[in-house]
Amino acid sequence: MRSVCSLAVWGVLFATAGAGAEPYELLAVYAPVNGTARDIELSLARDTLFPDGAEGYRLQRIIARFKADALAATTLSAFRKFEFRVSVNEQPREPVTVEARELEPQPDRDVPLLDWTGDGQHEARSFLKVEVRSIYTPEFLCLQEWELLDREGEEAPKEALEALRSAHLASDGGVDASADGGEESSPDGGTGASRKKFLRADGRRPLILYSFCKGFSGETPNDSQPWDALAPEAGAASDRLSVFRFEDRSAEAKEKGPRWQHKKALVDRLAARLNQFPSHFGQATVDTSAEEYERALLYVRDDYRFSILKAGGAVTLQEESGGQVRFLADQLDQESQVLLAVEHNLCINLPTEGLLKPPWFFVLEVVDKDAAGATKRLDVQLGFRHGCTRVLAVQWKDFLDQQVTFRIVFRHPGAEELVIYRHTFHIYNFGLITILPVASEVLSAVTKASAKDIESSSVIPVSLALSVGGERSNSFAVTFPFILGVNTRSAPQLAEYIALAPSVSLIAGDSDKAPHVAVGIGLNLARAFHFGYAWAPDASSDYVLIGVSIPELMPLLSGIVGGGSGVVP
Repeated sequence: MRSVCSLAVWGVLFATAGAGAEPYELLAVYAPVNGTARDIELSLARDTLFPDGAEGYRLQRIIARFKADALAATTLSAFRKFEFRVSVNEQPREPVTVEARELEPQPDRDVPLLDWTGDGQHEARSFLKVEVRSIYTPEFLCLQEWELLDREGEEAPKEALEALRSAHLASDGGVDASADGGEESSPDGGTGASRKKFLRADGRRPLILYSFCKGFSGETPNDSQPWDALAPEAGAASDRLSVFRFEDRSAEAKEKGPRWQHKKALVDRLAARLNQFPSHFGQATVDTSAEEYERALLYVRDDYRFSILKAGGAVTLQEESGGQVRFLADQLDQESQVLLAVEHNLCINLPTEGLLKPPWFFVLEVVDKDAAGATKRLDVQLGFRHGCTRVLAVQWKDFLDQQVTFRIVFRHPGAEELVIYRHTFHIYNFGLITILPVASEVLSAVTKASAKDIESSSVIPVSLALSVGGERSNSFAVTFPFILGVNTRSAPQLAEYIALAPSVSLIAGDSDKAPHVAVGIGLNLARAFHFGYAWAPDASSDYVLIGVSIPELMPLLSGIVGGGSGVVP
């Protein structure tokens, strides 16, 4: 007789089997393009959108890895084999079958499911589906059968039991195996000829004769049951078995016979029981087409659906400036906005949000001001713009005159990240450049402009005033230039090299005279030098002004000595 201890062990097994942890996981394996680095493995969650390649890597294969932890090993023991059915864009690939006995004693093993070489399609996304069928062991199903019998089993009428006993005796050559303890006894009172309690099919349908439980001989009683006598068209001699007879006279029932009807009724009952446990990792399913299992197979079905993002042109960066949108090249105006646009064919087949949540991340890499020669990475948030377009929520003026790199990365905790998209560009101040004495500092403080912005600080040079055609002698002046320049995409720093500079100057007078006010026009060169012509009405004299701004001269000299241009502040 099967012991209570054995039954308890199977009970623990069932509880852990339904704990929500599959005994396997699916992974995407990326191989290095150059062949020198190691492979990168990324675990695939359901409905994941993952790339077919990355910077220096390509998607090589999809694998299933059976886990080696204690819970997975316990769950694994409830199944006899696993079938993996893979399809790409609804086109099935060769199924992969793994026998559970092949995973003993340690289940830690990789099973190749798909070698990825592309799908030959032009769409920006491929659809991948993996259907996993975990087929139960008969022992596990026997446990579930016993549990149901213990709670819902019904005793069959005495005449029906006698008819079954007679059929078993005839099948065994007149030997009653149960009489001398030759058959195993179960909580319902026995198996085979000694059996008294049975499960009823759904509703008030017949009692079920089929069983997954075996006796000491290692055989189930199914082969010795009087199946022929249970057909609806059987004669009056079988009336004593009417409690076991299905009255279904459909073509399918006639073709498959009473044995199939009873097995199908049993697996339906077991499936309903197993699906009462919502923590179970899959849906208990009955397959009526499986020839190997008498067309009544009970298994756990687990469906995984993924999308594979192809690398070429799936996303692009665009610059929006002045109401116009253009592809972002290697230059960006500090006042522009950067848009992330998802390729149309991808967008209409996949909600854009699939790219906007982990494990997809958006990163901006910039020079770290606090660590010479180092860079730092900032996570970028995306805001909705319209349809398939998102806007990068970045104040680009904070990175004026810097080179930045925007990356889209696919990142899993504990795994190396894959760089899917990279775009490097420089931030400039394009358009009309105006610098007003003193007012520029006030305006930049109000607008929180970058300290590197040429318009954030004014230039006040000290000039040598050379008298031209008047009675005044040469003198010195403090010049207040109103600088007007322009930066274009072909000359993004032109205003820092040369700009028009109308000015007002205070020219020191002779020893016995007060300073004079002169207005003029000139050029500002490299921000540090001023060359101009000025007219002082009250002195009836003109001046040539040659000036230099010491605050702008120092970084210029420092840049020249250090090997740079020295123009950029």
